Amino acid sequence: MADLAAMRDAFEATIRAACQEVVVHGASAPRLPNTSCLGMPGVAAELQVMAFDLAGIAVSAGAACSSGKMRPSHVLQAMGQSEQAAREAVRFSFGWTSQPEDAGRAAQAWIALYRRKRG
Repeated sequence: MADLAAMRDAFEATIRAACQEVVVHGASAPRLPNTSCLGMPGVAAELQVMAFDLAGIAVSAGAACSSGKMRPSHVLQAMGQSEQAAREAVRFSFGWTSQPEDAGRAAQAWIALYRRKRG
């Protein structure tokens, strides 16, 4: 679990270093060590899901318990996030077979998409 948390934290740190606007949902709360929920301001989650899919990276939008539904996460809204912020969030999950290189590739894909969409 500690290795997964370290990989998640490095993933988030790479993105934060490149984009001060990124929203790391739940960063200050206890959370799963393998999961990162990121908000890309101004870019709809649906577009992000498609772009990451084209890059060969699987992500999810919405709450984990609402998988397959493209609605803003009621969990993020319950955490005090706006509907807009919930509509811009995607979830990355790392598993036992994930390697630091996988997290690095995902971070670079996030940064590239952000730069294309936001300039």
